[in-house]
Amino acid sequence: MEISFEPMGSKSHGSGSGRKILAARIQNYLLEQSRVTAASKGERSYHIFYQFLAGIDQEQRERLELQSPEHYHYLKQSECYSIDGVNDHDADEFAHLERSWFFGSWMMDNLKHKQHTESL
Repeated sequence: MEISFEPMGSKSHGSGSGRKILAARIQNYLLEQSRVTAASKGERSYHIFYQFLAGIDQEQRERLELQSPEHYHYLKQSECYSIDGVNDHDADEFAHLERSWFFGSWMMDNLKHKQHTESL
């Protein structure tokens, strides 16, 4: 998803709390069905699942009734739970993931309620 905002300091921006969205674009990607429905041995797919399960705290894990990747059919097909050069437990990466989800949720809520969409 690509989102364009009005420039900082523009006349319509004023001293309000945020800039207006000028445009948004969702780009579709073609995924091979085999990669979506199954993971190959030794090849981890959809890193976000592993990062999420590694990053949530115990309270969140219990509230959402989540377990480790080894307990989920899709994630354990490849028998690959970590990859070189990627630290799924990195707090900064998890914070980035949480901000992305928050923004995505905020964006969808605003689009549903037709807020900030005058120029879309």
